[in-house]
Amino acid sequence: MSHAIVRAGWLILLIAASLPADAHVGQRLEMMSVHAALGDGDEIFVGGYETMGSLTINNDLEWCSVNVAGAAPVVSYQIVSAFEQGTVIALHGETANALYFDWGFWTSGTDAGLHNTSKAATVTMAAANTVEVCCPDIGFSSCP
Repeated sequence: MSHAIVRAGWLILLIAASLPADAHVGQRLEMMSVHAALGDGDEIFVGGYETMGSLTINNDLEWCSVNVAGAAPVVSYQIVSAFEQGTVIALHGETANALYFDWGFWTSGTDAGLHNTSKAATVTMAAANTVEVCCPDIGFSSCP
């Protein structure tokens, strides 16, 4: 953990301990927000970035199930998430229905490039990332 975050946490704890005990919660929070400030060189984000990037996963016909950063798998036309720039995001894909579709590939946008056939993939976040995923009909090798 960054020393800056630890110092900021201790600063807030010290301020909270010094507030009047008879102040109600709203007053205590208001007083804390006025007094709590980070010193020179302190960082709010561990990675040093203050800009979030958007990750858009296009699953055009909803034939794939996609897991983003360890979250529950989602079958949706488009999945949009926000992550700190520079973060490496783990993706995992499966077919949405094994009776009708095969696992295909990540068509673009992953760190491995075009036509990545691995179910596990990563994306290194920039300002905006778009990933395409394909799970074709059984017996076909491409998506419409």
